[in-house]
Amino acid sequence: MRTIISLSAVAAASLLSVLPLTAQTVDLVSTFNYPGTVYTFNSTGQINDNGDYVGTVLGGDATLSGFKGNISGRFSQPFIVPDNHNVTIPYGINNADLVCGFYSAPSGFSGFFVRGTRYKFFMPGHSVGTTAESVNDAGNFVGQVINPHGLASAYAVIDRHRIRIIEQSGARASGINNLNEIVGSYDDGDKNYGFFRAADGTLTLLIDFPGAVYTMPKAINDSDYIVGVWIDGNVDSHGFVIKLPDTFISYDVPGAEETVLTGVNNSGQIIGSYQDAQGVYHGLVAQLTE
Repeated sequence: MRTIISLSAVAAASLLSVLPLTAQTVDLVSTFNYPGTVYTFNSTGQINDNGDYVGTVLGGDATLSGFKGNISGRFSQPFIVPDNHNVTIPYGINNADLVCGFYSAPSGFSGFFVRGTRYKFFMPGHSVGTTAESVNDAGNFVGQVINPHGLASAYAVIDRHRIRIIEQSGARASGINNLNEIVGSYDDGDKNYGFFRAADGTLTLLIDFPGAVYTMPKAINDSDYIVGVWIDGNVDSHGFVIKLPDTFISYDVPGAEETVLTGVNNSGQIIGSYQDAQGVYHGLVAQLTE
């Protein structure tokens, strides 16, 4: 029988008041931009244990293309899904360099997987849109499915079996680790919350960063550190690191207008992005230390 656990902002704040958070810190390591002048850095996705990550760049023709980078400073050429010239956004990458994401065209959008130049696509029957947002080393993956009525479902495909996690407005599963633990977000009609699904199916709902009106987990590593973004009442975005039940760390690049953390690997290396005071987006590499 599945157990549902609720963790509200009030409960989280209470935990924070009695449990110290000084054991964990987020340290900025470096910032980066995509090289050259043809493409402009737009966003990052997740990061694997080799320090390889995925991201998105904006072209001069207003198209979005994917790229692979490494925290050492290497960047691939931008790539797009074949025969698609609109939007290609990679979200996840595993340790075998399998990349997942979604592409969008006038006819709709679909999840994709690519290693090298070989593409595969994921579009379940009776759906009008799908994303593939994270893939682990076993090839299990998660994302979002939109049905013909426009309702979103957070889903997982584990050992070739598709699991509907939450079917609710805005529901999406955004991260899966090698233990098949899953994080994501949904809207309950009041505000946007995060969720955590354990490998046995237990759901922790209403993950609500203290003071947030919007909480969106993006990724989870094998030590259960979750990274993502929370938005405050002034609609300012901040990165976060969460480890349930009692670790809630907010992180902002000094001087940034907004900060988003999108990936964390098993060494505690974090990838993300921030917007500076001039409105320009940059990538960031940080380190989680204990």
